[in-house]
Amino acid sequence: MDKRLENKLMMLKALLSFLNQNADKWSGNGPLSQVIVELKNLIDQIVATRRLVNTDQSGVVQQKSSIQEDLVDITFALASVLYAMAVRTGDQILQQKVNMTRSDLLRLRDGELASTSQTLLDLLRAYMTPLAEYEITPDDASNLETKLNNYENSLPVNRVTVLERKTANKKIKELFATANQLLTEQLDRMMTRFEKSAPDFYTSYLNARKVVAYGTRYEKPQVSEPTVQP
Repeated sequence: MDKRLENKLMMLKALLSFLNQNADKWSGNGPLSQVIVELKNLIDQIVATRRLVNTDQSGVVQQKSSIQEDLVDITFALASVLYAMAVRTGDQILQQKVNMTRSDLLRLRDGELASTSQTLLDLLRAYMTPLAEYEITPDDASNLETKLNNYENSLPVNRVTVLERKTANKKIKELFATANQLLTEQLDRMMTRFEKSAPDFYTSYLNARKVVAYGTRYEKPQVSEPTVQP
């Protein structure tokens, strides 16, 4: 999957994480809750289809041990910094979420490790401002995202034929188009009700909706602003 779509997927995951962290704002709204469930289902389908798109044409299962170790190392390192910050600020809930050892991570099953690393990635983005004092930057989050993607793509999959790959490429574009339509025609419009009643939440939502073109450390990220119509 090309970098443009990877960045869109990164935005969708970050947006879903933000919404889940603020479920108290929308959980009582039936239609809005349903749209968010649909968004999660689309993200899950995109992730599953991406594995077919990115699978090596030979169909040979990649050895994932070194890739797994890379993911464990960066997950443990970043979780440790978050834990130290949580202790310093007295945030016991955050402490519980990121209190993990390298051994704990190595014992996790494939899906559990991916889920744990994804949760950490969501937390990093949520706490990026205070983490700046600890010299944690968006590049660190982007690096974790890359290693997580590499790990997910290294998990065993069946042989993928040329036709299957072509079909998967077509499907993933359709899934992104459906997700974009869901955001622009439903979720964005439903969220405008918070512009006056919960302005900070609404502003944070708009920020989460931005697609950031992550590049190398020396490149300035390009940001695509969402269009939200009242």
